[in-house]
Order: sequence, then C-alpha cells, then structure tokens
Amino acid sequence: MFNEKTNGRLRLLNGLHEIAEDSSTVLFIRHGDRNNIPDGEFGNEIELNEVGILRSHEYGKALASKKINKIYTSPVTRCVQTAELIARGTGKEARVEQSSLLGQPGAFIYDEIAAGNSFMQMGANLLFERLLAGIRVEGNYPIVDGATTLSEFFQKETGQPGISIYVSHDLIIALYAYATFQKKYTIGSEWINYLDGLIIQL
Repeated sequence: MFNEKTNGRLRLLNGLHEIAEDSSTVLFIRHGDRNNIPDGEFGNEIELNEVGILRSHEYGKALASKKINKIYTSPVTRCVQTAELIARGTGKEARVEQSSLLGQPGAFIYDEIAAGNSFMQMGANLLFERLLAGIRVEGNYPIVDGATTLSEFFQKETGQPGISIYVSHDLIIALYAYATFQKKYTIGSEWINYLDGLIIQL
C-alpha cells in the first residue's frame, strides 16, 4: 500500500504479503463501494452497491488463510455491511463489533453537530487541509489527539497474534495516516480507494 513508515510501536506495512504469522496486525480500511453522495448531504444512509457487496465478500475470501481475531466497524450501515460481508467471506466465525471511534462521529470529532456544520460549510477538501495544517475546526479535535485515541484503541484491541480489521471512512483513515505516519493523501488524485487503507503491525 505505502512505503514502510514507523511511529513508536506501530509499523506501516506495504501489503498483506508482509504480515508475519506470529504478529499482531491492524487492517484499517475504508468500507466497500457505494454510489455517489448527493451534494449537500452527509450520505450516512447510503449502503453498499452491488459492486461493494461483491468486493467486500471477495476481500474476506482473500483473508481466509489468515487468523482473524475480530472485526470492528463504524456504526454507519455501509461499514457494518462491509464488516459482515468480510467476516462471511473469511469462512470463519469472526465477531463483528461496532465502535463510534471509527465513525458516527469518529475519533476526530467531539461535537457531531458542530463538526457536521463545519463539513457542510467548508466541504471535504478545505476541512481536510485545515485540519492537516493544525487550524482549529469547530467540532473537531486536533488530529494528533484523534490519532492518539485510535492508536490506543488499536493497541488495546489487537493484543494477540493475528489480524484485527477496522472498517471506517476515508477521511478518518486519511487524518490518522497523516498524524501517525506523515502519509498525506490528496483528495481527487491519490485518495483512499474502497477497501483500501493501512496495514499496521504492532
């Protein structure tokens, strides 16, 4: 996925082939494919489309030979669908658990209404760039604070050897990647594809 970067106990891997059997690994990924979100809407109600359903199941099948500990997901429906389809695809009895740190509202938000207003007023591009620049955005924590919360969550829930999967949203993953590994995504060009994200070894 990206060149290897490290941050303390966390190491960013380049692909699934680098996962050692005896390691504790986080897959922090975006949900499966969905249709476009209409302008002026948050789109939380938009579910996976047919491609997203198929690809999420196939993603799980690609992990069938791996040890899956648990799957965590944002409470947003398309993320829950993605997590459940991945679990089914693995052919294992991987438990799916929801966490608001992964979305609705997510670890970077302390006031969902205020953050939602900021998002609607600025749009995703400007909001993202302001947060990366350390400029205060109403309703949002500084990104280092949100990233620290997520890192602690990952380390707490990914203790034993194997893979733990965290299904979230592109903006949350992009903010975490920048704050933790100085990996900057660019909206509109080098952005996070569906079912893509970070592979992190603890």
